[in-house]
Amino acid sequence: MKSVERSINNPRLVEVLKVLQELSKGNLTARGTTSDLNDDIDAIISGLNLLGEELQLKNNERDGMAAELYKEKTTLDNIIHHNPYSMSIYDAEGHFLRGNQAHKNLFGSIPPSEYSIFNDPILKREGLQELILTFREGKMIKDPIEIWYNAHEIDESKPNKNVCTSGVAFPILDPDGKMENVVVIHEDITERKRVDEARLESEERYRVLVETLQEGLGIVDQNENIFFANPAFCRILGYSRDELIGMNLQEIVSHDEFASVIRETETRKLGKSSKYELKMRRKDGELRNILINAAPWKDIRGDFKGTLGLILDVTDSKEAIEALERSERQASAAIEAARALTFNYDIATGKIIWGGAIEEITGYTPEEFTSMEIDGWAERIHPDDRDNVLEILADAVHKEDRATAEYRFRTRKGYVTLSSVSLTEKENGRAVRLVGILRDITERKKMEEKLKIYSRSLEEEVERRTKQLLQTKKLASIGQLVAGIAHEINSPLAVISLYTELIEKAIDNETSFSTQKKEELKSEYLDIIISHVNSASKIVSGLLDFTRISRMERMNIDINEIILKVINVVKHQFDLVNINIELNLDRSLPMLSLDPSQIQQVMMNIILNTYNAIGKNGTISILTEKYNRGKILVKISDNGSGIALDAQDKVFEPFYTTSTSGGTGLGLSITKEIVESHGGEIDFESSEGEGTAFFIRLPVE
Repeated sequence: MKSVERSINNPRLVEVLKVLQELSKGNLTARGTTSDLNDDIDAIISGLNLLGEELQLKNNERDGMAAELYKEKTTLDNIIHHNPYSMSIYDAEGHFLRGNQAHKNLFGSIPPSEYSIFNDPILKREGLQELILTFREGKMIKDPIEIWYNAHEIDESKPNKNVCTSGVAFPILDPDGKMENVVVIHEDITERKRVDEARLESEERYRVLVETLQEGLGIVDQNENIFFANPAFCRILGYSRDELIGMNLQEIVSHDEFASVIRETETRKLGKSSKYELKMRRKDGELRNILINAAPWKDIRGDFKGTLGLILDVTDSKEAIEALERSERQASAAIEAARALTFNYDIATGKIIWGGAIEEITGYTPEEFTSMEIDGWAERIHPDDRDNVLEILADAVHKEDRATAEYRFRTRKGYVTLSSVSLTEKENGRAVRLVGILRDITERKKMEEKLKIYSRSLEEEVERRTKQLLQTKKLASIGQLVAGIAHEINSPLAVISLYTELIEKAIDNETSFSTQKKEELKSEYLDIIISHVNSASKIVSGLLDFTRISRMERMNIDINEIILKVINVVKHQFDLVNINIELNLDRSLPMLSLDPSQIQQVMMNIILNTYNAIGKNGTISILTEKYNRGKILVKISDNGSGIALDAQDKVFEPFYTTSTSGGTGLGLSITKEIVESHGGEIDFESSEGEGTAFFIRLPVE
């Protein structure tokens, strides 16, 4: 009853309820007389009627509230359904309950019943375990989480492409604060991310472009304060970027120059670009001529904010132009001093403007000579030279930018030899004129002819002397080999003597041998004698080949055979001092067109040089192989004493020697001359105390 009283605001109804309460307790006499009771009953009836009306009013209010709630629910459903963002609702266990159309468009089919957002494989793959724990604890995810995934992995009907979403989540709690649902909102930001990536790539390209520009790029604000400077801008002015930013232009230009800058800025404010030059002071105080290409710098509304400028240091260029102008003045003076003819030939008209020392060179007056055009000039060229000169002239017009020629030219005094140098002037890529000078070189040509005769005589004398030097060196080399060769020849001679004596005494005087046995032994011993005779013959033949004087006679030879021939001559000498020879010869090398005698001399000189470097107990290695650029390589190395560093520059100098055995100092000098005369190259590497390696490269053709 108390609760009913609390829900009724009408005082009269409250009084009726109290009476009914008394009656229910049996207090029928509480009011006194019967008439009073009747009055109370009437009052109760009246109150009950009022109570009915009040209750009806409450029911009507409840129905209105229900209708309002339904309307709000419908509105909320429409908001969720038509929301452009994906919205999905999950129960307390993370199972999917419902999602709007945007969710379906983004993720495709509805997740299976066993799916739980708390076990989402993509979230786990992305390492978002803490995010999952936040879900479970019913906490809100305020900061958007960005996740890339392949749409085809979630829904096979989706295309196989990567998608990026940004998501937030919040819980729905019951009155006791326990989580009933989780709401997740996603936004497809794939295109935005790609636009952002494209923008970042564009910004990076712009940054690289600006940072690597060879021209200085700078931006100044309306007050001429430097706002931006790229590395080239800093390099040109000698400042760091931190020093330049915020610096005013008047700090690096003179007062007069700064006035020009202000005038140019007024032009920028009118939206115009321009190019101008001024002097700017570097950090070290040096003034430099700077060419500036300036353009307005505006904000997105088009309002002027400052000036963007490309700067280029043209100091050196200006100095070069000034030097060229000085050179032209000096050239004019030199032409005058050299008494040369000048010409300016107009290709279109065929006219020639002549100048310079006309009368001195041609014998004609300037008036007589200057009327001569191209045909008249060509007619005066010596017939034997004319075609060649006209061909050079045609090349100068159609191909070359510069042409030179020497030819005989008929003057009033007779033929003189002229030296011509001309430059081609072009307009729009087409030759329009030739300008140049002509000098009389008649006397010089006569002197050159005399020099040629003298040069030929000198070459013949040098060749004669060279042959003598070669022979001297060969004889000197033989001197080094005499002891070993004598021993090597004595060995087969001793064998020959022994077996001759055996034939003469032991076999002929042996009575126990049959005639056939004696003949067999004689034949065997004679073969041994012949073998040793041939051995001695080869040694002598090698010496004769080595000492033979001859002009260069090329023939196809096997370089390996030349090396083996030299080894056969020196091997015994090397064996006596325990020097081992290691060979690594490429047998697939092609034949070479060389003079065998001279190349044998080269190999002998170098091998004997290594012999002297080792002395005793060492190794010489000889390698042949194919080399690049159409050559073969012969490498001869030793583990001898090496060449001192201060002596290495003199190794190939004539008469230079470090030998204590009486060497002439000509061996390696002659070797170098022979190799180079064959179109080859020779050099070496040496470390003192470790050994030396010579590299000989000979042409295949």
